[in-house]
Amino acid sequence: SSIICIAGGGTLGREGPIIQISASIFVMVAEKIKKFLPNFDLRTWIVAGSAAGLAASFNTPIAGVIFAIEELSQFHFGKQFSAFKTKAFFAVIVAGVTAQLLTGSYVLFEFPAVHFQWSVEISAVLLIIAIFCGFASWFLKKGIAIMAEWRNSVSDKIWYLFPIISGLIVASVSYLLGRNTIDSGFYAIQESMQSSLATVTTQDAFGRFINIIATSASGAAGGILLPALALGAGIGSLGNALMPVVDARIFAATGMAAFLGALLNAPLTAAVLVLEVTNQRELVFPMFLSTLAASWIFQSCEGGERH
Repeated sequence: SSIICIAGGGTLGREGPIIQISASIFVMVAEKIKKFLPNFDLRTWIVAGSAAGLAASFNTPIAGVIFAIEELSQFHFGKQFSAFKTKAFFAVIVAGVTAQLLTGSYVLFEFPAVHFQWSVEISAVLLIIAIFCGFASWFLKKGIAIMAEWRNSVSDKIWYLFPIISGLIVASVSYLLGRNTIDSGFYAIQESMQSSLATVTTQDAFGRFINIIATSASGAAGGILLPALALGAGIGSLGNALMPVVDARIFAATGMAAFLGALLNAPLTAAVLVLEVTNQRELVFPMFLSTLAASWIFQSCEGGERH
């Protein structure tokens, strides 16, 4: 399902299925050997497998560990935390080494070194981007949830209309708004990392927003991490419009981290992941600022809806 979705231009990525498949492999192995393991807890194996899948998918071992700790271990481990931590670290290391043996050592996005200098104006623009990312990520999450609920509520006789209609929507949006609104967003991000001018626009982000929801509504297997990064890069182009003299790649990278951090409600994971895939240590503080601000906006929306 994932291969067909990606081949057809569906606006989802590979990382979701990889994380799920990796977790499933860990579960399958754990079920076979659990009688030899003291204090066996299947949850720790699911977490470790998910972290390993993320590390292998993006070649980001540090983000894999933080993802496991920050996002996946929300249940209470108690005394089992030490065992979980050992499994997660071991799984991420083995997955990362295996991925590098098969594909070589690489940075996911070729990102030429950029120089960042703090100023009041840049700080204000970063916060504006973070605010947009926070609200957009919340609307994206709600849109995906509403469409999934709608799809699951329809009659068995017409369920097949969802992938057909979804495909037509994605094709129409990409025809009207351009090539950067479809697929996982890898090439759109790669292009934006090669130019000091914004090559992924807010129009691309709007089209990708629609296409992510439409592709998810189809029921196709796919991940949302890479499309979220591309959507964040598009929102980051607002920075280039407000401050055209500043390297647009700074705003694109911070937009990527902010949007993903808000969507996952895991700002540390998102910031470290983008740092690893771009290899831009100079942007560590702008990314942390943006992800924390966007996550706060997202959580405020979530809290407001609950109340």
